[in-house]
Amino acid sequence: MADKEKLEEVVSMRDVYKTFGSHEVLKGANIRLHKSENLVILGKSGTGKSVLIKCLVALIPIDKGSMSIFGKEIHPSNEKEVDEVRRK
Repeated sequence: MADKEKLEEVVSMRDVYKTFGSHEVLKGANIRLHKSENLVILGKSGTGKSVLIKCLVALIPIDKGSMSIFGKEIHPSNEKEVDEVRRK
């Protein structure tokens, strides 16, 4: 595998926050996933694993922070943009 493929960033979440009412679930989450890497998310029940994944696939909006997929900044409120990324 070429070094360029290894370094290509596929998914990035920077300083992501998500709350439900007064309950803070994600508090500055950061993820960088490069091509050909695998990611495992482990944790106790109620620690935000599912919320993190739902934010990542834009099923629920983030409160604060930024996300990019294939180098393109994603705004979960823009459904057309999210659909285009999902197709890719």
